[in-house]
Amino acid sequence: MGKLAPPVIAVVGYFGFLAAMAATYSRLPEVVASHFNANGVPNGWMPRDSYVWTMVGIVTFTTALLAGMFALVRYLPKGMVNLPNRDYWLAPERRDETSRALGSYGLVMAGLVSLNFLGLQLLVVKANESQPVELSSGVWWILAGFLAITGVMTVAIYRRFSRTL
Repeated sequence: MGKLAPPVIAVVGYFGFLAAMAATYSRLPEVVASHFNANGVPNGWMPRDSYVWTMVGIVTFTTALLAGMFALVRYLPKGMVNLPNRDYWLAPERRDETSRALGSYGLVMAGLVSLNFLGLQLLVVKANESQPVELSSGVWWILAGFLAITGVMTVAIYRRFSRTL
């Protein structure tokens, strides 16, 4: 993956989510079915503005947390970093390279989380437009895809740092 790809994924994911929120705002009812049980039946509602600001807040916080958490490796004491071959990868001569690599993974994950929420937003809008209000089973595909990507990213990080050069 090129040097520009991780920040591009993060920016496109986050601003794509914000654009989806803005584009779908008027399609939401005044009171939004915002929480659903496992069968897709709504069991929680919020005023539209509260729902939108809550979602924007959650995604902004999560995106910043993921990007920031991985970037902090540069400044954390070695003992606070859980990484295979930690002593090797956090040695002074490799710490910058390790920090850049982990920062890239963090940016990619931040972008993917934003895209996950974008997909969920589209399903919530569709659910609120249907009668009766019901969340589609597509939510399970979004969840499965997100978990699969998270698993692939976890394995990639583990493989990257399990070996020493």
